Amino acid sequence: LWMAVVVVLVPPFVAFMWFAAATGNDVLLDVAAGVFVAMLPVSAALSITRYHLYDVERVLNRAVVYLLLSGAIASTYAFVVVLVGDGIGGLAGSSTVAVALATLAAAGVARPLHGVVQDAVDRRFSRRRYDALRSVRAHVETPEPNVSVEQVLRLALDDPSLTVAYWVGDRAQWVTGEGRDAPAPCDAAVTVHRAGRLVGAVTAEPRAADEELFRAVLREAEPALESAGLRAAVQLQLKEVRASRTRIATAQMLERRRIERDLHDGAQQRLLALAAQLQAALINGDPTRQRAALARGVDQSREAVQELRALANGLHPAVLTDGGLGAALEDLAARLPVRVLLDEPDRRWPLHVEATAWFVACEAVTNAVKHSGASHVSVAVRRDGGALLLCVEDDGRGGADVDGSGLRGLADRVEAVGGRLIVRTTAGHGTTVEAVLPCES
Repeated sequence: LWMAVVVVLVPPFVAFMWFAAATGNDVLLDVAAGVFVAMLPVSAALSITRYHLYDVERVLNRAVVYLLLSGAIASTYAFVVVLVGDGIGGLAGSSTVAVALATLAAAGVARPLHGVVQDAVDRRFSRRRYDALRSVRAHVETPEPNVSVEQVLRLALDDPSLTVAYWVGDRAQWVTGEGRDAPAPCDAAVTVHRAGRLVGAVTAEPRAADEELFRAVLREAEPALESAGLRAAVQLQLKEVRASRTRIATAQMLERRRIERDLHDGAQQRLLALAAQLQAALINGDPTRQRAALARGVDQSREAVQELRALANGLHPAVLTDGGLGAALEDLAARLPVRVLLDEPDRRWPLHVEATAWFVACEAVTNAVKHSGASHVSVAVRRDGGALLLCVEDDGRGGADVDGSGLRGLADRVEAVGGRLIVRTTAGHGTTVEAVLPCES
Protein backbone atom coordinates (compact mmCIF):
# COMPACT_ATOMS: atom_id res chain seq x y z
CA LEU A 1 0.00 0.00 0.00
CA TRP A 2 2.73 2.45 0.96
CA MET A 3 4.70 1.62 -2.16
CA ALA A 4 1.53 2.22 -4.17
CA VAL A 5 1.26 5.69 -2.61
CA VAL A 6 4.78 6.43 -3.85
CA VAL A 7 3.89 5.23 -7.34
CA VAL A 8 0.72 7.37 -7.40
CA LEU A 9 2.68 10.46 -6.36
CA VAL A 10 5.37 10.01 -8.99
CA PRO A 11 3.56 11.91 -11.82
CA PRO A 12 2.65 14.94 -9.63
CA PHE A 13 6.21 15.09 -8.31
CA VAL A 14 7.65 14.93 -11.83
CA ALA A 15 5.36 17.74 -12.93
CA PHE A 16 6.21 19.78 -9.86
CA MET A 17 9.94 19.31 -10.40
CA TRP A 18 9.57 20.23 -14.10
CA PHE A 19 7.74 23.39 -13.06
CA ALA A 20 10.47 24.27 -10.51
CA ALA A 21 13.17 23.71 -13.12
CA ALA A 22 11.28 25.74 -15.74
CA THR A 23 10.87 28.69 -13.40
CA GLY A 24 14.49 28.46 -12.25
CA ASN A 25 13.58 28.01 -8.58
CA ASP A 26 16.57 25.91 -7.40
CA VAL A 27 15.50 25.78 -3.73
CA LEU A 28 12.08 24.42 -4.59
CA LEU A 29 13.67 21.95 -6.98
CA ASP A 30 16.10 20.68 -4.31
CA VAL A 31 13.33 20.29 -1.72
CA ALA A 32 11.11 18.39 -4.13
CA ALA A 33 13.93 16.09 -5.18
CA GLY A 34 14.90 15.39 -1.55
CA VAL A 35 11.34 14.59 -0.55
CA PHE A 36 10.88 12.32 -3.55
CA VAL A 37 14.10 10.41 -2.82
CA ALA A 38 13.23 10.07 0.89
CA MET A 39 9.78 8.70 0.14
CA LEU A 40 11.14 5.40 -1.23
CA PRO A 41 12.98 4.14 1.90
CA VAL A 42 10.33 5.62 4.20
CA SER A 43 7.50 3.88 2.36
CA ALA A 44 9.47 0.62 2.30
CA ALA A 45 10.09 0.86 6.06
CA LEU A 46 6.43 1.61 6.71
CA SER A 47 5.36 -1.36 4.57
CA ILE A 48 7.69 -3.75 6.40
CA THR A 49 6.54 -2.47 9.80
CA ARG A 50 2.84 -2.29 8.99
CA TYR A 51 2.60 -5.70 7.30
CA HIS A 52 5.36 -7.51 9.21
CA LEU A 53 7.46 -8.14 6.11
CA TYR A 54 10.44 -9.16 8.20
CA ASP A 55 11.17 -12.10 5.90
CA VAL A 56 11.82 -9.84 2.94
CA GLU A 57 15.54 -10.60 3.21
CA ARG A 58 14.78 -14.30 2.87
CA VAL A 59 12.48 -13.63 -0.11
CA LEU A 60 15.18 -11.60 -1.82
CA ASN A 61 17.73 -14.27 -1.00
CA ARG A 62 15.63 -16.99 -2.58
CA ALA A 63 14.77 -14.83 -5.54
CA VAL A 64 18.44 -14.18 -6.28
CA VAL A 65 19.34 -17.84 -5.78
CA TYR A 66 16.66 -19.13 -8.12
CA LEU A 67 17.33 -16.40 -10.65
CA LEU A 68 21.02 -17.30 -10.84
CA LEU A 69 20.27 -21.01 -10.73
CA SER A 70 17.72 -20.74 -13.52
CA GLY A 71 20.20 -18.82 -15.62
CA ALA A 72 22.93 -21.36 -15.00
CA ILE A 73 20.65 -24.31 -15.83
CA ALA A 74 19.35 -22.59 -18.95
CA SER A 75 22.91 -21.84 -20.02
CA THR A 76 23.89 -25.48 -19.44
CA TYR A 77 20.89 -26.66 -21.42
CA ALA A 78 21.61 -24.31 -24.33
CA PHE A 79 25.32 -25.15 -24.34
CA VAL A 80 24.67 -28.90 -24.51
CA VAL A 81 22.04 -28.47 -27.22
CA VAL A 82 24.40 -26.41 -29.36
CA LEU A 83 27.37 -28.68 -28.70
CA VAL A 84 25.50 -31.89 -29.46
CA GLY A 85 23.71 -30.32 -32.42
CA ASP A 86 27.03 -29.31 -33.97
CA GLY A 87 28.52 -32.74 -33.31
CA ILE A 88 25.74 -34.90 -34.73
CA GLY A 89 23.86 -32.37 -36.82
CA GLY A 90 23.77 -34.61 -39.85
CA LEU A 91 22.08 -37.55 -38.16
CA ALA A 92 18.37 -38.22 -38.21
CA GLY A 93 16.64 -37.22 -34.98
CA SER A 94 19.65 -35.22 -33.83
CA SER A 95 17.45 -32.54 -32.27
CA THR A 96 15.68 -35.09 -30.08
CA VAL A 97 19.01 -36.53 -28.91
CA ALA A 98 20.37 -33.07 -28.21
CA VAL A 99 17.30 -32.10 -26.16
CA ALA A 100 17.44 -35.36 -24.17
CA LEU A 101 21.14 -34.98 -23.39
CA ALA A 102 20.70 -31.33 -22.52
CA THR A 103 17.83 -32.19 -20.15
CA LEU A 104 19.92 -34.85 -18.43
CA ALA A 105 22.87 -32.47 -18.10
CA ALA A 106 20.67 -29.71 -16.66
CA ALA A 107 19.06 -32.11 -14.20
CA GLY A 108 22.48 -33.45 -13.18
CA VAL A 109 23.98 -30.05 -12.37
CA ALA A 110 20.87 -28.60 -10.70
CA ARG A 111 21.36 -30.13 -7.26
CA PRO A 112 25.08 -29.46 -6.71
CA LEU A 113 24.80 -26.10 -8.43
CA HIS A 114 22.03 -25.07 -6.08
CA GLY A 115 24.30 -25.62 -3.08
CA VAL A 116 27.13 -23.62 -4.66
CA VAL A 117 24.85 -20.73 -5.65
CA GLN A 118 23.11 -20.73 -2.24
CA ASP A 119 26.44 -20.53 -0.43
CA ALA A 120 27.64 -17.73 -2.69
CA VAL A 121 24.45 -15.71 -2.21
CA ASP A 122 24.43 -16.35 1.55
CA ARG A 123 28.03 -15.25 1.80
CA ARG A 124 27.26 -12.01 0.03
CA PHE A 125 23.70 -11.18 1.09
CA SER A 126 22.92 -13.37 4.16
CA ARG A 127 26.09 -13.51 6.19
CA ARG A 128 24.47 -14.83 9.35
CA ARG A 129 23.04 -17.87 7.55
CA TYR A 130 26.35 -18.50 5.81
CA ASP A 131 28.37 -18.34 9.05
CA ALA A 132 25.86 -20.52 10.93
CA LEU A 133 25.86 -23.27 8.31
CA ARG A 134 29.63 -23.09 7.85
CA SER A 135 30.28 -23.54 11.61
CA VAL A 136 27.95 -26.55 11.77
CA ARG A 137 29.49 -28.15 8.67
CA ALA A 138 32.97 -27.67 10.10
CA HIS A 139 31.94 -29.45 13.30
CA VAL A 140 30.33 -32.31 11.37
CA GLU A 141 33.44 -32.80 9.22
CA THR A 142 36.04 -32.31 11.98
CA PRO A 143 34.51 -32.42 15.48
CA GLU A 144 36.51 -30.82 18.25
CA PRO A 145 37.04 -33.25 21.14
CA ASN A 146 35.69 -31.05 23.93
CA VAL A 147 32.94 -29.25 22.02
CA SER A 148 29.46 -30.77 21.85
CA VAL A 149 27.04 -30.35 18.98
CA GLU A 150 24.71 -28.62 21.44
CA GLN A 151 27.34 -25.91 22.02
CA VAL A 152 27.89 -25.56 18.28
CA LEU A 153 24.15 -25.09 17.68
CA ARG A 154 23.96 -22.47 20.44
CA LEU A 155 26.75 -20.45 18.87
CA ALA A 156 25.46 -20.92 15.32
CA LEU A 157 21.94 -19.77 16.19
CA ASP A 158 23.03 -17.28 18.86
CA ASP A 159 20.70 -18.89 21.39
CA PRO A 160 22.28 -19.72 24.79
CA SER A 161 19.02 -21.35 25.95
CA LEU A 162 19.01 -24.00 23.19
CA THR A 163 18.85 -27.57 24.52
CA VAL A 164 19.06 -30.97 22.87
CA ALA A 165 17.41 -34.14 24.21
CA TYR A 166 18.27 -37.53 22.71
CA TRP A 167 15.85 -40.43 22.38
CA VAL A 168 17.06 -43.86 23.54
CA GLY A 169 14.65 -46.21 21.83
CA ASP A 170 15.38 -49.44 23.72
CA ARG A 171 14.86 -47.60 27.01
CA ALA A 172 12.00 -45.40 25.74
CA GLN A 173 13.72 -42.54 27.51
CA TRP A 174 14.91 -38.97 26.82
CA VAL A 175 18.45 -38.20 27.97
CA THR A 176 20.98 -35.39 27.77
CA GLY A 177 24.28 -35.67 25.96
CA GLU A 178 25.86 -36.88 29.21
CA GLY A 179 23.34 -39.71 29.59
CA ARG A 180 21.31 -38.07 32.36
CA ASP A 181 17.52 -38.10 32.42
CA ALA A 182 15.98 -35.27 30.40
CA PRO A 183 12.39 -34.00 30.49
CA ALA A 184 10.20 -34.80 27.53
CA PRO A 185 10.48 -32.04 24.90
CA CYS A 186 7.69 -29.49 24.69
CA ASP A 187 5.39 -29.10 21.69
CA ALA A 188 7.55 -26.27 20.32
CA ALA A 189 10.61 -28.53 20.07
CA VAL A 190 11.74 -29.67 16.62
CA THR A 191 12.40 -33.41 16.30
CA VAL A 192 15.36 -34.69 14.32
CA HIS A 193 15.14 -37.95 12.35
CA ARG A 194 17.89 -39.86 10.62
CA ALA A 195 17.12 -42.69 8.18
CA GLY A 196 13.57 -42.80 9.52
CA ARG A 197 14.70 -43.15 13.13
CA LEU A 198 14.01 -40.58 15.84
CA VAL A 199 17.33 -39.14 17.00
CA GLY A 200 16.36 -36.34 19.34
CA ALA A 201 14.58 -33.03 19.80
CA VAL A 202 15.96 -29.48 19.85
CA THR A 203 14.28 -26.77 21.88
CA ALA A 204 15.09 -23.10 21.32
CA GLU A 205 13.64 -19.66 21.91
CA PRO A 206 10.76 -18.55 19.66
CA ARG A 207 12.40 -18.11 16.29
CA ALA A 208 9.92 -15.93 14.31
CA ALA A 209 11.68 -15.08 11.05
CA ASP A 210 14.60 -17.46 11.79
CA GLU A 211 12.50 -20.62 11.44
CA GLU A 212 13.96 -21.49 8.03
CA LEU A 213 17.52 -20.89 9.24
CA PHE A 214 16.86 -23.01 12.34
CA ARG A 215 15.70 -25.98 10.27
CA ALA A 216 18.53 -25.56 7.77
CA VAL A 217 21.07 -25.67 10.59
CA LEU A 218 19.44 -28.79 12.04
CA ARG A 219 19.57 -30.52 8.66
CA GLU A 220 23.29 -29.85 8.47
CA ALA A 221 23.74 -31.07 12.06
CA GLU A 222 21.87 -34.38 11.63
CA PRO A 223 25.03 -36.57 11.41
CA ALA A 224 26.55 -34.94 14.49
CA LEU A 225 23.26 -35.21 16.40
CA GLU A 226 23.01 -38.90 15.53
CA SER A 227 26.56 -39.54 16.78
CA ALA A 228 25.88 -37.57 19.94
CA GLY A 229 22.69 -39.58 20.50
CA LEU A 230 24.61 -42.86 20.25
CA ARG A 231 27.18 -41.58 22.74
CA ALA A 232 24.39 -40.48 25.07
CA ALA A 233 22.89 -43.99 24.93
CA VAL A 234 26.29 -45.48 25.80
CA GLN A 235 26.68 -43.03 28.68
CA LEU A 236 23.23 -44.02 29.96
CA GLN A 237 24.20 -47.69 29.87
CA LEU A 238 27.47 -46.97 31.69
CA LYS A 239 25.61 -45.06 34.39
CA GLU A 240 23.18 -47.95 34.78
CA VAL A 241 26.05 -50.45 34.97
CA ARG A 242 27.81 -48.39 37.65
CA ALA A 243 24.59 -48.05 39.65
CA SER A 244 23.91 -51.77 39.23
CA ARG A 245 27.39 -52.66 40.47
CA THR A 246 26.94 -50.42 43.48
CA ARG A 247 23.61 -52.06 44.32
CA ILE A 248 25.06 -55.55 43.83
CA ALA A 249 28.01 -54.75 46.11
CA THR A 250 25.63 -53.35 48.73
CA ALA A 251 23.36 -56.40 48.44
CA GLN A 252 26.35 -58.74 48.82
CA MET A 253 27.49 -56.90 51.94
CA LEU A 254 24.00 -57.09 53.45
CA GLU A 255 23.75 -60.78 52.54
CA ARG A 256 27.08 -61.52 54.23
CA ARG A 257 25.87 -59.74 57.35
CA ARG A 258 22.64 -61.74 57.29
CA ILE A 259 24.58 -65.01 56.97
CA GLU A 260 26.88 -63.96 59.79
CA ARG A 261 23.89 -63.13 61.98
CA ASP A 262 22.12 -66.39 61.14
CA LEU A 263 25.25 -68.40 61.94
CA HIS A 264 25.83 -66.50 65.16
CA ASP A 265 22.24 -66.71 66.40
CA GLY A 266 21.55 -70.24 65.19
CA ALA A 267 24.07 -73.01 64.57
CA GLN A 268 26.91 -71.29 66.43
CA GLN A 269 24.85 -70.91 69.63
CA ARG A 270 23.67 -74.52 69.43
CA LEU A 271 27.19 -75.81 68.95
CA LEU A 272 28.49 -73.68 71.85
CA ALA A 273 25.68 -74.97 74.09
CA LEU A 274 26.43 -78.53 72.98
CA ALA A 275 30.11 -78.11 73.82
CA ALA A 276 29.25 -76.69 77.27
CA GLN A 277 26.87 -79.56 78.05
CA LEU A 278 29.36 -82.22 76.99
CA GLN A 279 32.10 -80.51 78.98
CA ALA A 280 29.87 -80.41 82.09
CA ALA A 281 28.93 -84.09 81.70
CA LEU A 282 32.59 -85.01 81.29
CA ILE A 283 33.55 -83.16 84.46
CA ASN A 284 30.60 -84.51 86.46
CA GLY A 285 31.43 -88.15 85.74
CA ASP A 286 27.93 -89.44 86.53
CA PRO A 287 27.01 -92.05 83.87
CA THR A 288 23.31 -91.19 84.00
CA ARG A 289 23.96 -87.50 83.46
CA GLN A 290 26.50 -88.31 80.76
CA ARG A 291 23.94 -90.37 78.85
CA ALA A 292 21.35 -87.61 79.18
CA ALA A 293 23.91 -85.02 78.03
CA LEU A 294 24.90 -87.18 75.08
CA ALA A 295 21.24 -87.59 74.06
CA ARG A 296 20.66 -83.83 74.23
CA GLY A 297 23.93 -83.31 72.34
CA VAL A 298 22.76 -85.62 69.52
CA ASP A 299 19.46 -83.73 69.25
CA GLN A 300 21.15 -80.32 69.25
CA SER A 301 23.77 -81.43 66.73
CA ARG A 302 21.00 -82.59 64.41
CA GLU A 303 19.19 -79.27 64.80
CA ALA A 304 22.45 -77.44 64.07
CA VAL A 305 22.96 -79.56 60.95
CA GLN A 306 19.42 -78.78 59.80
CA GLU A 307 19.98 -75.04 60.32
CA LEU A 308 23.28 -75.18 58.43
CA ARG A 309 21.63 -77.18 55.66
CA ALA A 310 18.81 -74.65 55.38
CA LEU A 311 21.33 -71.82 55.30
CA ALA A 312 23.39 -73.56 52.62
CA ASN A 313 20.24 -74.37 50.67
CA GLY A 314 19.40 -70.66 50.63
CA LEU A 315 22.83 -69.89 49.21
CA HIS A 316 22.92 -72.60 46.59
CA PRO A 317 20.77 -75.73 46.98
CA ALA A 318 22.43 -79.07 46.42
CA VAL A 319 19.47 -80.22 44.32
CA LEU A 320 20.22 -77.42 41.84
CA THR A 321 23.78 -78.65 41.38
CA ASP A 322 22.84 -82.32 41.24
CA GLY A 323 19.51 -82.32 39.43
CA GLY A 324 19.42 -79.01 37.59
CA LEU A 325 16.90 -76.20 37.40
CA GLY A 326 13.91 -78.51 36.85
CA ALA A 327 14.63 -80.55 39.97
CA ALA A 328 15.24 -77.39 42.05
CA LEU A 329 11.93 -75.88 40.95
CA GLU A 330 10.11 -79.13 41.68
CA ASP A 331 11.64 -79.07 45.16
CA LEU A 332 10.42 -75.47 45.52
CA ALA A 333 6.93 -76.52 44.46
CA ALA A 334 6.90 -79.27 47.10
CA ARG A 335 7.45 -76.69 49.83
CA LEU A 336 5.22 -73.88 48.53
CA PRO A 337 1.84 -73.75 46.72
CA VAL A 338 3.41 -73.30 43.31
CA ARG A 339 2.57 -74.89 39.96
CA VAL A 340 5.67 -75.57 37.83
CA LEU A 341 5.52 -75.88 34.03
CA LEU A 342 8.66 -77.12 32.29
CA ASP A 343 8.94 -77.59 28.53
CA GLU A 344 12.09 -79.69 28.98
CA PRO A 345 12.18 -80.91 32.61
CA ASP A 346 15.48 -82.81 32.26
CA ARG A 347 17.32 -80.16 30.31
CA ARG A 348 20.51 -78.75 31.86
CA TRP A 349 21.47 -75.14 31.31
CA PRO A 350 24.79 -73.38 31.99
CA LEU A 351 25.42 -73.26 35.74
CA HIS A 352 25.27 -69.46 36.03
CA VAL A 353 21.99 -69.42 34.06
CA GLU A 354 20.42 -72.08 36.30
CA ALA A 355 21.56 -70.31 39.45
CA THR A 356 20.20 -66.94 38.28
CA ALA A 357 16.89 -68.45 37.18
CA TRP A 358 16.50 -70.26 40.48
CA PHE A 359 17.17 -67.10 42.54
CA VAL A 360 14.70 -65.12 40.42
CA ALA A 361 12.05 -67.83 40.79
CA CYS A 362 12.53 -68.08 44.57
CA GLU A 363 12.41 -64.31 45.09
CA ALA A 364 9.39 -63.82 42.82
CA VAL A 365 7.48 -66.73 44.38
CA THR A 366 8.32 -65.56 47.92
CA ASN A 367 7.08 -62.04 47.11
CA ALA A 368 3.86 -63.44 45.63
CA VAL A 369 3.16 -65.69 48.62
CA LYS A 370 4.07 -63.14 51.31
CA HIS A 371 2.89 -59.83 49.90
CA SER A 372 0.38 -60.23 47.06
CA GLY A 373 -2.19 -62.47 48.70
CA ALA A 374 -2.12 -64.73 45.65
CA SER A 375 -4.04 -68.01 45.63
CA HIS A 376 -2.24 -69.37 42.59
CA VAL A 377 1.40 -68.96 41.54
CA SER A 378 2.89 -70.57 38.46
CA VAL A 379 6.49 -70.87 37.29
CA ALA A 380 7.13 -71.64 33.61
CA VAL A 381 10.49 -72.33 31.99
CA ARG A 382 11.07 -72.72 28.28
CA ARG A 383 13.67 -72.11 25.64
CA ASP A 384 13.23 -68.97 23.53
CA GLY A 385 15.79 -68.96 20.73
CA GLY A 386 19.19 -68.74 22.35
CA ALA A 387 17.83 -67.80 25.77
CA LEU A 388 16.07 -69.32 28.77
CA LEU A 389 12.72 -67.69 29.44
CA LEU A 390 11.49 -67.85 33.04
CA CYS A 391 8.01 -66.56 33.80
CA VAL A 392 6.47 -66.30 37.29
CA GLU A 393 2.78 -65.32 37.39
CA ASP A 394 0.40 -64.81 40.29
CA ASP A 395 -3.23 -63.78 40.69
CA GLY A 396 -2.60 -61.52 43.68
CA ARG A 397 -3.48 -57.90 44.30
CA GLY A 398 -0.78 -56.59 41.91
CA GLY A 399 0.65 -53.10 42.07
CA ALA A 400 4.20 -54.29 42.83
CA ASP A 401 6.83 -51.56 43.21
CA VAL A 402 8.96 -52.04 40.11
CA ASP A 403 11.63 -49.69 41.47
CA GLY A 404 11.68 -51.28 44.93
CA SER A 405 14.82 -52.88 46.33
CA GLY A 406 13.55 -56.43 45.79
CA LEU A 407 12.72 -56.24 42.10
CA ARG A 408 15.61 -53.88 41.46
CA GLY A 409 17.95 -56.45 43.02
CA LEU A 410 16.50 -59.14 40.76
CA ALA A 411 17.02 -56.92 37.72
CA ASP A 412 20.65 -56.33 38.73
CA ARG A 413 21.23 -60.07 39.12
CA VAL A 414 19.67 -60.78 35.70
CA GLU A 415 21.55 -57.94 33.98
CA ALA A 416 24.81 -59.19 35.49
CA VAL A 417 24.58 -62.29 33.24
CA GLY A 418 23.53 -60.26 30.19
CA GLY A 419 19.79 -60.78 30.51
CA ARG A 420 16.83 -58.53 31.16
CA LEU A 421 13.95 -58.55 33.64
CA ILE A 422 10.44 -57.54 32.62
CA VAL A 423 7.80 -56.84 35.28
CA ARG A 424 4.14 -56.34 34.41
CA THR A 425 1.84 -55.51 37.28
CA THR A 426 -1.62 -53.98 37.51
CA ALA A 427 -3.52 -53.28 40.70
CA GLY A 428 -6.08 -56.02 41.20
CA HIS A 429 -4.82 -58.16 38.33
CA GLY A 430 -1.70 -59.85 39.66
CA THR A 431 1.96 -59.58 38.71
CA THR A 432 4.10 -61.25 36.06
CA VAL A 433 7.89 -61.40 36.43
CA GLU A 434 9.70 -62.50 33.29
CA ALA A 435 13.45 -63.10 33.04
CA VAL A 436 15.22 -63.58 29.71
CA LEU A 437 18.64 -65.18 30.26
CA PRO A 438 20.99 -65.72 27.31
CA CYS A 439 22.77 -69.06 27.31
CA GLU A 440 25.36 -70.80 25.20
CA SER A 441 23.44 -74.03 24.73
